[in-house]
Amino acid sequence: AMSSSDPHPSVAVFDASFRARVLASSAFQEWRGRVCGLARAEFSSLSAIEQRCALINIINLLQLHACIETRPAQGMVDRLEWACTVGYTVSSLGNVSLSDLEAVFFHGNKARPRLLGLLQHVHPISMPRSHPLAEHVLRPPSGDLTFLLWRGQLSSPSPVPVLPTTLETIIANMRTQFHLRHV
Repeated sequence: AMSSSDPHPSVAVFDASFRARVLASSAFQEWRGRVCGLARAEFSSLSAIEQRCALINIINLLQLHACIETRPAQGMVDRLEWACTVGYTVSSLGNVSLSDLEAVFFHGNKARPRLLGLLQHVHPISMPRSHPLAEHVLRPPSGDLTFLLWRGQLSSPSPVPVLPTTLETIIANMRTQFHLRHV
């Protein structure tokens, strides 16, 4: 059970009736329209740190948006497929899926395990060098980014907007929160 003081809602919060209420709200409709503005955003003119922060914020938006529009992923295999099907059009980057962003930030664009051959049709071996996100691949991947990403679970950090001026402070705060809650 979730306590009322817990700022990290469980994926159980995203039941069908909750999602229906949010989807019907005018605030969500307005927000959805603003997300479409990402297609017109000038991403290439941002500095490297601004681009990294923007991509972190997009990952959190994608996950929250997908939990509301469809449902939260349930289990690892479902999550792999789910991450390939949710995405946004982001200016010069084109169509960017959650799976693409995870390849950039967490996998160094290396091939991921095939889970005994499951999902070979939707789980790419790696991102081609010609993909607009390829230049953003972190090598080696940064474990600190885990503290910034909302996963729709009780153990997830609260999603907060990440800016270049606050990036290091937010990472430190989220790392401390994680240790206080789990260690």
